[in-house]
Amino acid sequence: MQPLIKPVSSSLFIIITLCLLLPVSLVAGPSIESIQPDVVSAGKKAEVVVKVNGAAAGSYIVLEATAQPTVSELLPLDVRQGVNYGGQRKGFIQDNILYVADWFSGLHIYDIANPAQPRLLSTFHTPGSAKGVAVRGRYAFIADDDHGLQIVDVGIPTDPEWVAGLATSGLAYTPVIDGDRLYLASHRGGVHIIDIANPAEPRMVGGFDTPNKAWSVAVENDVAYVADTASGLLIFDVGDAARPRQIGQFNPGGNAEDVAVENGIAYVAFFDKGLYILDVRRPAEPGVRSHIPTPGNARGVVIDDGRVYVADWHAGMHTLHVRDPDMPVRLGSFDTPGAAWGVQVKGKYAYVFDWWGGMTTLDIRDSREPALADRYPQRGSVRRVALDGGFLYAINGAGLQVFDVNNPLNPIWSTGMTMAGGATGLAVREGLALLATGNRLTFVDSSNPFQLRRLAEMALSAPVVAMALAEARAYIADDDGHIHVLDISNPELPGAVSALDAQVRDLWYRDGRLYVADSRQGLAVYDVSGEAPELMNGEPANRHARMVRGRGDIVLAHETGGTITVADLSGTGSPAAGRFELPGNIIDMQWRGNVLFVLTRDALFALDTADPFAMRISGRYALEQPAMGMALSGDTAYLAGGKRVAVLRLMPEIGQSQEGDVIRLSLPAGMPVASYDMYLMSGNRETDSRRNALRVNDMVFSKPKLSKEAYGKMLRQQLPQSE
Repeated sequence: MQPLIKPVSSSLFIIITLCLLLPVSLVAGPSIESIQPDVVSAGKKAEVVVKVNGAAAGSYIVLEATAQPTVSELLPLDVRQGVNYGGQRKGFIQDNILYVADWFSGLHIYDIANPAQPRLLSTFHTPGSAKGVAVRGRYAFIADDDHGLQIVDVGIPTDPEWVAGLATSGLAYTPVIDGDRLYLASHRGGVHIIDIANPAEPRMVGGFDTPNKAWSVAVENDVAYVADTASGLLIFDVGDAARPRQIGQFNPGGNAEDVAVENGIAYVAFFDKGLYILDVRRPAEPGVRSHIPTPGNARGVVIDDGRVYVADWHAGMHTLHVRDPDMPVRLGSFDTPGAAWGVQVKGKYAYVFDWWGGMTTLDIRDSREPALADRYPQRGSVRRVALDGGFLYAINGAGLQVFDVNNPLNPIWSTGMTMAGGATGLAVREGLALLATGNRLTFVDSSNPFQLRRLAEMALSAPVVAMALAEARAYIADDDGHIHVLDISNPELPGAVSALDAQVRDLWYRDGRLYVADSRQGLAVYDVSGEAPELMNGEPANRHARMVRGRGDIVLAHETGGTITVADLSGTGSPAAGRFELPGNIIDMQWRGNVLFVLTRDALFALDTADPFAMRISGRYALEQPAMGMALSGDTAYLAGGKRVAVLRLMPEIGQSQEGDVIRLSLPAGMPVASYDMYLMSGNRETDSRRNALRVNDMVFSKPKLSKEAYGKMLRQQLPQSE
């Protein structure tokens, strides 16, 4: 039997921790004498020399970041980091279907038959950046930025199909349909007039340029009203599509972004001036009926049953009673978590398209006090997370959610798949996602992470306990004492291959081996590289294991609390064993190279496992929300447990060497900007500490040393002289 593993080895090493250290008793012993330098740049490598009085074997340094946020969620929008729940801007309702244009992922289609809880039916990933949508019959017309107009058949809302596209100048932003004409506000490209009598062959029939940026357009009685930023509201006679002509303008200053018109009254949202209500019964002479400043930035406006709903960016949504346009009455407001850019209303519910914050559904039966009904995709807590390629998969109360994590610290929601009651289990591998809900399995094609496709479903006789995916096999443990081995070479027709008797608490697959925590037989390792699983370890042990992780012959198991046991199964006799203790209750364990990350509800530990029988702590991170699971990618950890996926930046590896009483810390470029407390430890006890001992500053870019005048002179000298 190997000796029990010690939390620290006899050699010196570093812990980077983003949390308060566990309370320890200060004892006499080695002390920190000096630290040079005590300020370094995050963009450069640096060596920090720590001189220690009476350095002893087994001492080590702990750095604690005291002013660096570790978990980034929905931060201020101009920071452009944290979890992004989509770029929803405009929506359109037809019957009980809501169509939403999303800058980042295309067109989302929701069933709102139950208006209080929209159900995502599908997503159509457009080639550009979807800015707006209008629907007529079975066709959706999507303003797709630099990819012009995209036309999609949505007759089967669960399976939208591309029909046609039409290139346009400018950036296609907002489409509006009037009869067989579609009017497309195209930002810096003015307004295009398109014949859509045959959606498969859209035809440009007219258009006009505008002085600034045409964000939105509304049409009534052959008159087009264009929100043209600094030009205000421009009014055009479009009776003859081939020869549109401007007949009016309203410009109080500011930037017009959206417009809605009903019965000769125009409602114009100005980004920096709020809402103007105009009388346009004589379009050539628009007149102000009233002006309502808003606390935020008015970016979207709709009219419904004598009420106007204003999407007011950081200030959420406002409702106004406008039956008398001269005396509008403010009714109620609701602040959304992101930035409200658009809104649609049906019956007693408003759907707010909340940039970065998802889609917020509001109960507006009492217009004076709009109430939150739902927030999609943030429904319930995140239960599990997993990675496949450059995408993160998460399950919550709404089902499966997918995030693009190609920018690791800025996950962007791509799409989802609604599951009744949500999902409780998740496994992903090479374009296949497997979901468990009770005893039901759902196989999902995730090869296109923007357009998920349900492939098959299967019911087991008992609830699913654990799942693991291999190349062409799925291993499903149920609560009735079985591991079901499924052939998933054709995931549309998964089939049972065999079953193993095991009362499973956990499964883990890696490199042709299946590691099983079995409460009846203990830890078992199966070779599953062949047709049938073969038991590899002849003497299963540890019947108390609740979690198992394996890599080759090394098996790690978690029993209770913070206990990790280690077994080496390479020998012929009883496996060599060891034990390691951490504070807290372990939730998850995952390897990244030779580092084992161990997650508890309140902290994430990094353990160096180069020698699994002499593991040592190499990092610790405090968590801002209770954790339920994690997924690792590069220097980023994604954590389940809260309402949102949490993102944690992992620290780079720091080198350390000792020469007598001098400890040299080798800080790599890319250290987080922070102020670090420094602790000198001897064994498990703190012997000395320095508050704000080390500061890592952001890179400073110096201003040009050349004056404007000198720069101009230099350019003139370089230009060829005229003869």
